[in-house]
Amino acid sequence: MKFNSISINSKTRLILIVILFALCTPGFSGIQRKEIKAIRTSQAPVIDANLNDRVWDEAEIATEFIQQEPYNGKTSTQKTEVRVLYDDNAIYFGVRLYDTAPDSIIANISKRDEDPSADFFGFFIDPFNDGINSFAFFVTAAGAQFDARQSGPDDDDLDVSWNAVWESNFLIDDEGWVIEMKIPFSALRFPPENANDWGINFIRMVQRNREQSSWCYIDNKLQGINNQLGIMSGITGVKPPMRLSVTPYAAGYINKYSENNKPGYSLKGGVDLKYGISESYTLDMMLIPDFGQVQSDDEVLNLTPFETFYDEQRSFFNEGGDLFSRAEIFYSRRIGAAPLFSEDAENSLTNSEKIKSIPSETQIVNATKITGKSRNGLSLGFLNAMTSQCYATVTDTLLGSEHQQKIQPFTNYNVSVFEKSLKNNSFISLINTNMLMNDREFGADVLGSEIKLYNKENSYGIFAKGAISHNWNNGIAKNGGYYDIDLAKTKGKFQLEATQKFFSQNYDPNLLGYNYLNNIFKNRVQLEYKITDPFWRILWWKNAFATKLLHYTDPFQFSQLEVSASSHLTFRNHLTLGLQGLVSPKSFDFFEPRTMGRYFQRPSFGYMDVMISSDYSKKFALDIQPAFAFAKNVNFSMFEFEISPRYRPSDHILLVIETNTSLEKNDRGFVSKSENKDTIFFSRRNINTLENTFRFSYAFNNKASLSFRLRHYISKLDHIEFSTLMDNGKLSVSPDFSSADLTFSAFNIDMIYTWNFAPGSEISLVWKNAIENDEDFLLSGYMNNFKQTLESPQLNSISIKLLYYLDYHSLKKKQTDS
Repeated sequence: MKFNSISINSKTRLILIVILFALCTPGFSGIQRKEIKAIRTSQAPVIDANLNDRVWDEAEIATEFIQQEPYNGKTSTQKTEVRVLYDDNAIYFGVRLYDTAPDSIIANISKRDEDPSADFFGFFIDPFNDGINSFAFFVTAAGAQFDARQSGPDDDDLDVSWNAVWESNFLIDDEGWVIEMKIPFSALRFPPENANDWGINFIRMVQRNREQSSWCYIDNKLQGINNQLGIMSGITGVKPPMRLSVTPYAAGYINKYSENNKPGYSLKGGVDLKYGISESYTLDMMLIPDFGQVQSDDEVLNLTPFETFYDEQRSFFNEGGDLFSRAEIFYSRRIGAAPLFSEDAENSLTNSEKIKSIPSETQIVNATKITGKSRNGLSLGFLNAMTSQCYATVTDTLLGSEHQQKIQPFTNYNVSVFEKSLKNNSFISLINTNMLMNDREFGADVLGSEIKLYNKENSYGIFAKGAISHNWNNGIAKNGGYYDIDLAKTKGKFQLEATQKFFSQNYDPNLLGYNYLNNIFKNRVQLEYKITDPFWRILWWKNAFATKLLHYTDPFQFSQLEVSASSHLTFRNHLTLGLQGLVSPKSFDFFEPRTMGRYFQRPSFGYMDVMISSDYSKKFALDIQPAFAFAKNVNFSMFEFEISPRYRPSDHILLVIETNTSLEKNDRGFVSKSENKDTIFFSRRNINTLENTFRFSYAFNNKASLSFRLRHYISKLDHIEFSTLMDNGKLSVSPDFSSADLTFSAFNIDMIYTWNFAPGSEISLVWKNAIENDEDFLLSGYMNNFKQTLESPQLNSISIKLLYYLDYHSLKKKQTDS
């Protein structure tokens, strides 16, 4: 079973495109849906949270909310009334949230898009009414806005990086609280038909009771949110407006390296542009982007054969990420990453030369993105980014001269996605990624597809994805592929999922993607039993049992069997408990030796962890998670303990401390290879890791906030005994080999002040401190290691950045009014 002969050609592309567009048109699953009519108004209400504008008297009222949690299907304990109006410019929502105990409304202040642990109200709205994609707009009882895009049934499908410019206001009074919202049509994408039903559902959270209710009933036994929306009718005669906005920015940086006497100064400027190409598709462009203020990565000591995966922190690449994530072949962190050919500079050095500096990342020149969805359910995604040439500075110590060594040429990155909505909230997609260098025969092309098919009741599904990769380097091509097929029962107390995955030996999407496994054949079956109706002292209870079987594919050989079980439940006092464990008999690890065809024979082992989490709506909350692992016949043990207290002394302040410590005794792992690569050395070792993170946030109001994050990570590797890996996968003690112990530490501070002084506009002031240190020895005592870390070379950076949002309609209105 091999994919190594697969190549991407025009015939393959044509067949996949024909399949994509030959399938049926979109539709909605057969569920009972409430309906509300939006009423056209000739005079827009004032967004002041008073609901005293007479136009609200003409609106229909959506009420009779139904609990999603804790008592799924029962009537909400608090009354809610929602009114909807619209004109040629926007949709308006007037909401009265009655509360029998107004003084108990939880109104913690938070910044935009942050989990507030507060009362909130909002809605999901689907202008295309296809049950797949929607926009989310929420407001807390302290006035903080939250907006996102929802593209699937899981929480992971919620794209909180998506931001729109819209208005809201709130007021707490003797009857509860009130919200008014104005959502401009320019913030949405919708079809131009005169009589088009939109999907919508209103959501309310009463935080003190953890009661979440919705206008249209959400069945917890049915997977998904978008497929359970109600209907908003009545929007007619609205033309999709011209959507054009620009956001210029200016930023100043002061960088001080501890090894340099003088700080460095820099000024940057650029612009972000959004333009609605049509009613359905939007163009996003970044010219000379700046990401110097994003949160620092959490560096770790990586002893695995796989590279460390870091989350994307840059909002431009996060927004719309649901579409670009199809088939799992795109990893946006590749764009602007470290230069690929730094070794070229090192390998070309003469005896008198040394490297003075190597850039840590390539410079993005510009990035362009087109996303959207047409009236017939066709979603398009196009992303193109360019990075400039990158050079290392080389110094000649004899001549005193310097020259530049190219370590990555001008590079172009491209991602294209086509997706078609189908009946019953299903879809099929086609995605291609391409990385191409200007003057070097080096690049990659990957073509993938993903399909989700549900039956009419959304109770059963078939999910499939796969890709074929084509890489080239100096005339040498490498081709490979993978597939992933899931069959699932997705409704009811009992849910079942069966998965099969295959990765060929030469599958490699990693020049513009991330994949850490290849040459693997994986089968997995999971049975899940959920109780979502409260009983006794329990609100909900979820149990799962799974088995996983891995085979190495070339040569085809057993690799690992794993059996796992888990149980999670939440009590009526909102205390959550979790327990999970797994056992794995003797297995064969083909990745740890870092050599094709070789394997390491791992012993049988067991693992178990416990999770305890208290109610986050209280002033004080606590998370605790101990974990254990063991393999008796080789005397291996692992103990890990996580504890995270959080304290909210007022509506404005949140303090969180996270401590994670782990100790692995008698672990076995790869160390190095001999010079001729035919001998592989392992060590028996102890690994001790401690990570402390302190977070403080102060929200002055819902437009200005200060956040502080400090992280100290230290990991110590202590070699006990060295061995060579034999052909049968076992280890033989090698007293003639040795390797130094290792201590790695990282220290970061990110302090950010943000002020949203106007819609879509902000000023941010950031201080960042970064230290990274590794030593080939062990130092006893945490305080000694901490002191050594602080005395290591470090970078301090202070920056200020101004973004100003300019919208075509706002400017036009001001010009008309004047």
